[in-house]
Amino acid sequence: MTKSVPALAWEIDYYVVKDQAEPFQIHSTPGKHHGIISDIISTALEDSEHSFNPQILPFKRMYAQLEKEQMKNWVTFGSPLWGDMQSSNLSTTPIIDVQHTLMTSAKSDFHYASEHDLQKKHVILLFGFDYPGLTRMIQQGAVKSINVKSYDAAFDLSETQRKNLAGFVEMNLRIKYNLNKSGRDTSNFKFFSLSDVIPDYKIYLAYSPGIDDEIKSFFDIKLAEMRLDGRLETIINRYRY
Repeated sequence: MTKSVPALAWEIDYYVVKDQAEPFQIHSTPGKHHGIISDIISTALEDSEHSFNPQILPFKRMYAQLEKEQMKNWVTFGSPLWGDMQSSNLSTTPIIDVQHTLMTSAKSDFHYASEHDLQKKHVILLFGFDYPGLTRMIQQGAVKSINVKSYDAAFDLSETQRKNLAGFVEMNLRIKYNLNKSGRDTSNFKFFSLSDVIPDYKIYLAYSPGIDDEIKSFFDIKLAEMRLDGRLETIINRYRY
């Protein structure tokens, strides 16, 4: 199959994870798209004849669609550590470095110092996402996972102090953003870095394997310009707490 070739003005499909990707992708208001990745896409297309077509899907359905539409022109976000469609064709410029945090109730007697402290414990994870390093421990049976579909469910469960519960594991940026959004008091929780289990890594724009070279080059150039002139950092700082 040949690559799709853009016309003078092109439209690209922009894949958005429904409800689980804040603050990278936010779509709480119909027709309005915000968040770090969405703001980057919108900024890149400002003052151009080009446009994007948002495709909002639950994570597993989105992933299936990415595989199905490999030879079409689409963009989302990804990382080399995620594998497959969200790692096969990344932007030349990274967007942000991410770190992972374990969050537990401030009343819990759990304390984290090394991965040994996770042995035989339960961790709360968002359904459908991959956690490099921690996934290995789960597959080996050293750690058990409790999968939830929303941040509110994860926060509620973190406060229960269930037996053998370590806490909620997620990107630090996502935890802090969604805690602030929920209006919860951060003093009700303890936070531990999990960088020794889940290595810090970079997030990039992720393109379809068959994207037209002209479109990929367009976004790569725009993203590099945004990093150099400070607009990228300005976008990211909108969502830091």
